Amino acid sequence: MATIPNIDQDKTMSVGVGGATYQGYAAASVALNLRVTQNLVMKAGVASSNGGTVYGANASYRW
Repeated sequence: MATIPNIDQDKTMSVGVGGATYQGYAAASVALNLRVTQNLVMKAGVASSNGGTVYGANASYRW
C-alpha cells in the first residue's frame, strides 16, 4: 500500500490500486485517500497476497 500515491492538494478523495510480484509471489492492493479538512488526510487500504491479507489505516495532520 505504500506505493499508492497520496491525494492531490486540491482534491477531496482519491482511490489507488497497486500490484507487485517477487520470486513467484504476487500481491495486489487498493487504498482510499480522504481529505477530511484542509489539514487532515486519512488513508485506508487492503492488500492481499499468496500469504494472506493485511489491512491498514493512517491519518496525517499538517500545519
